[in-house]
Amino acid sequence: MDRQKTIKNTTLILIIASILALSFIFLLLFQFFLSKRQGGEQKLPPPGLPEKTQPLLPKEISKTELSQIEKPTRPPELPLPQVVFNTQGKITQIGADFILVDGNGSNFEDQKPRILKVKFTPETKVNEKGYTKSYQGFEGLKYLKTGDEILIESQENIREKTEFQASYITKL
Repeated sequence: MDRQKTIKNTTLILIIASILALSFIFLLLFQFFLSKRQGGEQKLPPPGLPEKTQPLLPKEISKTELSQIEKPTRPPELPLPQVVFNTQGKITQIGADFILVDGNGSNFEDQKPRILKVKFTPETKVNEKGYTKSYQGFEGLKYLKTGDEILIESQENIREKTEFQASYITKL
Protein backbone atom coordinates (compact mmCIF):
# COMPACT_ATOMS: atom_id res chain seq x y z
CA MET A 1 0.00 0.00 0.00
CA ASP A 2 2.83 2.42 0.92
CA ARG A 3 4.70 1.44 -2.23
CA GLN A 4 1.70 2.38 -4.43
CA LYS A 5 1.36 5.70 -2.60
CA THR A 6 5.06 6.43 -3.12
CA ILE A 7 4.78 5.59 -6.83
CA LYS A 8 1.72 7.89 -7.17
CA ASN A 9 3.50 10.74 -5.34
CA THR A 10 6.64 10.29 -7.45
CA THR A 11 4.57 10.25 -10.64
CA LEU A 12 2.70 13.39 -9.55
CA ILE A 13 5.97 15.21 -8.77
CA LEU A 14 7.41 14.20 -12.17
CA ILE A 15 4.28 15.44 -13.98
CA ILE A 16 4.36 18.79 -12.16
CA ALA A 17 8.10 19.19 -12.79
CA SER A 18 7.58 18.38 -16.49
CA ILE A 19 4.77 20.95 -16.78
CA LEU A 20 6.93 23.61 -15.10
CA ALA A 21 9.92 22.82 -17.33
CA LEU A 22 7.78 22.96 -20.50
CA SER A 23 6.20 26.24 -19.37
CA PHE A 24 9.64 27.73 -18.78
CA ILE A 25 10.88 26.61 -22.21
CA PHE A 26 7.72 27.97 -23.85
CA LEU A 27 8.18 31.33 -22.08
CA LEU A 28 11.82 31.56 -23.23
CA LEU A 29 10.87 30.76 -26.84
CA PHE A 30 8.03 33.28 -26.72
CA GLN A 31 10.39 36.01 -25.47
CA PHE A 32 12.97 35.10 -28.12
CA PHE A 33 10.49 35.32 -31.01
CA LEU A 34 8.89 38.47 -29.63
CA SER A 35 12.25 40.25 -29.46
CA LYS A 36 13.08 39.10 -33.02
CA ARG A 37 9.75 40.40 -34.27
CA GLN A 38 10.30 43.82 -32.69
CA GLY A 39 13.69 44.21 -34.32
CA GLY A 40 15.91 42.84 -31.59
CA GLU A 41 17.18 44.52 -28.52
CA GLN A 42 17.31 48.29 -28.32
CA LYS A 43 20.75 49.67 -27.61
CA LEU A 44 20.52 52.19 -24.81
CA PRO A 45 23.33 54.30 -23.42
CA PRO A 46 24.75 53.04 -20.12
CA PRO A 47 22.88 54.38 -17.10
CA GLY A 48 24.33 57.49 -15.53
CA LEU A 49 25.95 58.82 -18.71
CA PRO A 50 24.00 61.72 -20.19
CA GLU A 51 23.42 61.71 -23.91
CA LYS A 52 25.40 64.35 -25.77
CA THR A 53 23.01 66.45 -27.83
CA GLN A 54 23.07 69.89 -29.28
CA PRO A 55 20.60 72.34 -27.73
CA LEU A 56 17.66 73.26 -29.93
CA LEU A 57 17.71 76.84 -31.05
CA PRO A 58 14.45 78.66 -31.77
CA LYS A 59 13.92 79.67 -35.37
CA GLU A 60 11.96 82.75 -36.33
CA ILE A 61 8.94 81.90 -38.50
CA SER A 62 6.57 84.50 -39.88
CA LYS A 63 2.80 84.03 -39.60
CA THR A 64 2.50 83.47 -43.35
CA GLU A 65 5.14 80.73 -43.26
CA LEU A 66 3.43 79.18 -40.24
CA SER A 67 0.05 79.11 -41.98
CA GLN A 68 1.62 77.36 -45.01
CA ILE A 69 2.98 74.45 -42.97
CA GLU A 70 0.76 71.42 -43.52
CA LYS A 71 -0.29 69.75 -40.30
CA PRO A 72 -1.50 66.21 -40.93
CA THR A 73 -4.20 65.06 -38.50
CA ARG A 74 -2.71 61.56 -38.32
CA PRO A 75 0.68 60.08 -39.21
CA PRO A 76 0.94 59.73 -43.01
CA GLU A 77 1.82 56.03 -42.82
CA LEU A 78 -1.51 55.21 -41.14
CA PRO A 79 -4.37 54.66 -43.60
CA LEU A 80 -7.71 56.36 -43.10
CA PRO A 81 -10.17 54.02 -41.38
CA GLN A 82 -12.96 52.66 -43.59
CA VAL A 83 -15.56 54.31 -41.34
CA VAL A 84 -15.20 57.92 -40.11
CA PHE A 85 -17.83 59.59 -37.96
CA ASN A 86 -16.21 62.90 -36.97
CA THR A 87 -14.06 65.76 -38.17
CA GLN A 88 -13.36 69.33 -37.18
CA GLY A 89 -12.86 72.76 -38.64
CA LYS A 90 -13.73 76.46 -38.59
CA ILE A 91 -17.17 77.82 -39.52
CA THR A 92 -17.00 80.04 -42.61
CA GLN A 93 -20.72 80.56 -43.31
CA ILE A 94 -24.04 79.93 -41.57
CA GLY A 95 -27.17 79.17 -43.63
CA ALA A 96 -30.81 78.51 -42.69
CA ASP A 97 -30.30 74.75 -42.25
CA PHE A 98 -26.57 74.22 -42.79
CA ILE A 99 -23.11 75.56 -42.05
CA LEU A 100 -20.06 75.71 -44.28
CA VAL A 101 -16.91 74.63 -42.48
CA ASP A 102 -13.28 74.95 -43.48
CA GLY A 103 -12.59 71.29 -42.58
CA ASN A 104 -9.18 70.13 -41.41
CA GLY A 105 -9.18 67.17 -43.84
CA SER A 106 -9.23 64.43 -41.20
CA ASN A 107 -12.07 62.60 -42.98
CA PHE A 108 -10.12 62.42 -46.27
CA GLU A 109 -7.33 60.04 -47.23
CA ASP A 110 -5.06 62.87 -48.45
CA GLN A 111 -5.80 64.96 -45.30
CA LYS A 112 -6.09 68.15 -47.36
CA PRO A 113 -8.44 70.82 -45.95
CA ARG A 114 -11.77 71.19 -47.77
CA ILE A 115 -14.96 73.19 -47.44
CA LEU A 116 -17.63 70.96 -45.87
CA LYS A 117 -21.38 71.53 -46.07
CA VAL A 118 -22.76 70.33 -42.75
CA LYS A 119 -26.55 69.97 -42.80
CA PHE A 120 -28.67 70.41 -39.69
CA THR A 121 -31.73 68.30 -38.81
CA PRO A 122 -34.28 68.66 -36.00
CA GLU A 123 -32.17 66.09 -34.08
CA THR A 124 -28.81 67.89 -34.44
CA LYS A 125 -27.41 69.00 -31.07
CA VAL A 126 -25.06 71.96 -30.62
CA ASN A 127 -22.92 71.85 -27.47
CA GLU A 128 -21.15 74.82 -25.95
CA LYS A 129 -17.46 74.47 -25.09
CA GLY A 130 -17.14 72.20 -22.07
CA TYR A 131 -20.70 70.93 -22.65
CA THR A 132 -22.09 73.66 -20.38
CA LYS A 133 -25.19 74.16 -22.56
CA SER A 134 -26.81 72.23 -25.38
CA TYR A 135 -29.25 73.34 -28.11
CA GLN A 136 -31.50 71.04 -30.15
CA GLY A 137 -32.13 71.27 -33.88
CA PHE A 138 -32.12 74.46 -35.92
CA GLU A 139 -32.11 76.59 -32.74
CA GLY A 140 -28.44 75.59 -32.36
CA LEU A 141 -27.59 77.58 -35.50
CA LYS A 142 -28.34 80.80 -33.54
CA TYR A 143 -25.52 80.04 -31.12
CA LEU A 144 -22.85 79.44 -33.77
CA LYS A 145 -20.85 82.22 -35.39
CA THR A 146 -18.38 82.52 -38.24
CA GLY A 147 -14.86 81.69 -37.04
CA ASP A 148 -15.94 79.20 -34.35
CA GLU A 149 -13.72 76.11 -34.16
CA ILE A 150 -15.99 73.07 -33.93
CA LEU A 151 -15.99 69.29 -33.70
CA ILE A 152 -18.57 67.67 -36.00
CA GLU A 153 -20.03 64.22 -35.36
CA SER A 154 -22.38 62.33 -37.65
CA GLN A 155 -24.26 59.04 -37.51
CA GLU A 156 -23.37 58.38 -41.14
CA ASN A 157 -19.97 57.45 -42.49
CA ILE A 158 -18.43 60.77 -43.59
CA ARG A 159 -15.28 59.26 -45.06
CA GLU A 160 -14.37 61.22 -48.24
CA LYS A 161 -17.63 63.27 -48.06
CA THR A 162 -17.90 67.05 -48.31
CA GLU A 163 -21.63 67.16 -47.54
CA PHE A 164 -23.35 65.31 -44.71
CA GLN A 165 -25.82 65.61 -41.81
CA ALA A 166 -24.52 66.42 -38.35
CA SER A 167 -25.67 64.66 -35.19
CA TYR A 168 -23.53 66.76 -32.82
CA ILE A 169 -21.65 70.04 -33.16
CA THR A 170 -19.35 70.87 -30.24
CA LYS A 171 -17.57 74.20 -29.90
CA LEU A 172 -13.87 73.84 -29.17
